[in-house]
Amino acid sequence: MKNIDIAHEFFYSDFNSCKTFNNVSYNQNLFYSYYTVIGAVVQSKFGNNILLVSENSMSSTTGRHIGNLISSCPFSYLRVPMEYGNHYFSLEACINRIIKNLEEYLSSKLSLKANREGFIQSYNQLLYINDNIQSIDKYILEQYKSTFELLSNSKEVKKLKAELKEKARQEEIKAKQELQELLDNYGYLDLIQFVYDSDNSTIKITDYHKSKLMQNRVKKALNPHNDLSFVWIENENTVKTSKHIRMSMDIVKTGLKLWKHNKVEHGYKVDCYTVIEIREDYVQIGCHKIPIDNIKALYETIYQNKTQKFEELQVA
Repeated sequence: MKNIDIAHEFFYSDFNSCKTFNNVSYNQNLFYSYYTVIGAVVQSKFGNNILLVSENSMSSTTGRHIGNLISSCPFSYLRVPMEYGNHYFSLEACINRIIKNLEEYLSSKLSLKANREGFIQSYNQLLYINDNIQSIDKYILEQYKSTFELLSNSKEVKKLKAELKEKARQEEIKAKQELQELLDNYGYLDLIQFVYDSDNSTIKITDYHKSKLMQNRVKKALNPHNDLSFVWIENENTVKTSKHIRMSMDIVKTGLKLWKHNKVEHGYKVDCYTVIEIREDYVQIGCHKIPIDNIKALYETIYQNKTQKFEELQVA
């Protein structure tokens, strides 16, 4: 068992139990790194769960715990101020901390980029909480609204947003081209396993440096926005995911058959995981957002017995 397994358990605990493992633990709706709360699950105005998670990494180890928590979360999350050493979590205290941050940014030099970005981030946190979790006094929101709109609609911000949008578009085109080049020579599942389980991959690169370069190249092509999860065949009885979850082949086969016949719907259970969203390009099952191409490759390999052997990859 690993720390990330405890994070997964937390989200499927119904938030009415507790567990400790190494330096992480959970107690009902709170998740801890050592003895500090780094995550709290709260209910939204609409009846669904939302994870509030620390925006401050606090330490390198706690930063990894926060990463595991976000990675394992099957629903929406918001990063908010949380204090090192705090054993409890209060939404009211969190809101007050955000308001205090806004006041500090207002009293500082908003001509400084970091202060402008901090103010926008804090106000967005306040808006998200107001719209989704708990109504905040309208007067408080109005206090900061004009400054937020001024900063958000400045020429500098608009220009930056346009540049980032174009950069993302170009990177997406490049990633698709790169992935197609790789798929012309190698199987989809083989590429996934090469990145996430290289010790057992059919693709071998003996030179360590070249291997890491190639893994980074493949990972960027497969997952350009770093928001997807992947599944591959570990052995004849088990499939494994890039989030370190293993699942029985029998359960996966049943799910794939239903998917092939368009019978997988929102709410369908895959073991203890629930289908949350079905899109044209991915299916979200629990915290796993799995690309349709990955699901197709899994189906074809299992049911059509498509296997390939590969020579060692060459890095240009």
